[in-house]
Amino acid sequence: MATSRVRRGRKTQELLAEWFNNRGWFQARSRPASLPGMDIEGMPGWAPEVKATRDGSLTAAVRQAVKNAENDTPFVVWRPDGYGPEKIDQWLVVLPLGVFTPMMRELEGWAGE
Repeated sequence: MATSRVRRGRKTQELLAEWFNNRGWFQARSRPASLPGMDIEGMPGWAPEVKATRDGSLTAAVRQAVKNAENDTPFVVWRPDGYGPEKIDQWLVVLPLGVFTPMMRELEGWAGE
């Protein structure tokens, strides 16, 4: 039988997949915890790692996202305690600075080095 923390983690993945699905990633779906790899499938170019833990290492979560990303962009979505589905838009996103900086440049239309 799954613990409440495991159930919370699974539900968090499902909620996040639905969030992305409703925002244009129509193939986004939660990957079964029994399978290796990224936590949300069906988002070409993106490699989400989902965490719904009270404690834990954020750097370890980022390393896991990077490891599972292959050639996709790794990022971690963290659901803090007390942030249920009604606050999903306030969940946190973390990614390596070396990944984020080029994204900033692209969004700003920056062409220099």
